[in-house]
Formats: sequence, C-alpha cells, structure tokens
Amino acid sequence: MKAAFLIKPSKVFDKPLVIKNVKNKDLANDEVRIRVKSCGICKLDLELIEGKREREISEKFPIIPGHEVIGIIDEIGKNVHELNEGDRVALGLIYDSCNSCDACQENRFELCEELKVTGVHADGGLAEYVIAKANKLIKLPSWISDDDNHALCELAFAMKAIGYIERPFENKIAVVGEDLISKFVSEILRSRNIEVKVFVKKNSNGENQDYKSIEKGRFDIAIVTYDIPEIIENVMSRLKKGGTLIYFSQAVIKLPNFFENKKLISIGIPSYRDVRKAIEELRYTKIKDLEKMVFDIENVNEALMKMKQKSHVKFLMLNKA
Repeated sequence: MKAAFLIKPSKVFDKPLVIKNVKNKDLANDEVRIRVKSCGICKLDLELIEGKREREISEKFPIIPGHEVIGIIDEIGKNVHELNEGDRVALGLIYDSCNSCDACQENRFELCEELKVTGVHADGGLAEYVIAKANKLIKLPSWISDDDNHALCELAFAMKAIGYIERPFENKIAVVGEDLISKFVSEILRSRNIEVKVFVKKNSNGENQDYKSIEKGRFDIAIVTYDIPEIIENVMSRLKKGGTLIYFSQAVIKLPNFFENKKLISIGIPSYRDVRKAIEELRYTKIKDLEKMVFDIENVNEALMKMKQKSHVKFLMLNKA
C-alpha cells in the first residue's frame, strides 16, 4: 500500500512526510483492515507533525499520521463479530485502550491511562489502508458520504465544548477564535437560538470583533480556540467572577485570581459520545459555507503548507481507488 510517513517531527516547509509503498501488516484477532476512502487533517495533526505537542508525541517513528478516517472494512480478524467486510466505518483519535479500567467500562476510553492515539501511538489514515481495533470504530449511517468527515473531528471537539456549557439560554457566551472549531461552536449555538458573540485576534470587516474589545464582567462563559497564552489569559481576565473558560491549548497559562472563583476547562480529546453527537449534528444541522481543499496522498506536504495559512479551511485526502 501507499502511505505518508512522518520520519521525525519538523516544520511543514521542510516537507516532513515521505510517501512509501509498504506491505500490509497481518491482522491481530481483534483488528480489522480498512480501505481508506478519505482522511481529514486538522490543526492537531499539524501540531504533532511539527513537534509542538511534545508531551503527546510517542517515540514511534516513522509513523503514519492522520486520525480522521472514513473507509470500508476490507478484512476482519477471527474474533471480530460485530463488524463485517464491506461495512463503512469511522476511525478517530482513540486507537486503543486497556478495555478493563473503570473509564473503559463506561466507554470513556479517552480517560484510560493506557490510551493510544491514532497517528501518534499507532499508524493512522494518511494511507490507502489502515488497521484498527474493531471495538474502537463507529459504524456509519448510510446518509454520511465518504467526504462528510470534512467536519467530523472539529465538530466532535465543538460538541464536547458545548457539552460543558451550563444553562446555555441564561449564560452570556463568547467564542474567541477563527478556526473550524470556533465556527462550528458559534453556528450550532446560534442554530439553537442561543446568543453568542465571536471575537478574533484582529478587527474584521464582518460581525466578529477584536478580543480586546470584550467588555469586562459581561460574559459568563468563553470558549477559546487560539493556542496563544496572552489571548487565553486576557479573555479569562475579562470573564465575570465565577465564569468558565473552555480552551483547546496546551499552553502554560497563569491561573486566575483566587478570589474570582473562575473555572478553567482544558478540552482534551472527544469521547465516543462526542463523536456520535457530531454525526447526529451532521444529519440535522447544515454547516454553512464550509470551504474544503481536497488533495491526494502524493500532495500531502503541499496541503500541510497551505494549512498554515488557512485555519478556516478543511483539508481532506481522498483515495481515488
């Protein structure tokens, strides 16, 4: 099969992914082989490839990145009974876990101490085929097309963030960011008739305002998707006392004033429940004006370079075969 390997973390302008032809590996009894129809790449992939998330990066190199896979099961292990060849499935960030701890027993695999992440601890989907654990796949409904995962990862992150909002119709909510996650959060909340204000790094000609214009003490909740400590801290300082800040960063930030009773929530990776919510959201809510750029595996490095300039665009690898 053809696959894109990350030899070692490096800047995307150095073209870090190398295309190789390799043999398919044998399946374990609890695994399936998926013929990849599409694989999205997101900001998390970009950060991992460039080595910006040192705490999350494994020592497994070379490795095939990519955790947003939609494909068709091509072969199943002998102990796999819940899936069949020909099933269309999605593989996400959660590649494997211990399956026996309290978190796993509650299907909270993302909290397992032995969690393995797709494209980080195990080969991912920037390839023609990917091997996955059968119990970590989601069988897709027929109404999702092969390129509908253009939104599935970011949408799952958005659903997780929204899940942390208490009393959404009563709280004043600010969304601070200009990537796909911030777009989805604001659009979904507005589709539910929940008032939300969107702020960005700089003034724009549209409805979004500069984050420095946030009125202090106005908002109960802020969702920040920038990975910039100064922005996170600035927004946190402007929240109401007792407010909640939900953020998507590994940045080291200063804690809020002890007497302000503010809550910080680091989003972490989506659970299976969040992914399923995202799938349902795709069914009932049309994401507006989503710009996609489609590429084939040979052009993956060029796609990564374009991602550096276009955080609001979804990049999607499609396999033609």
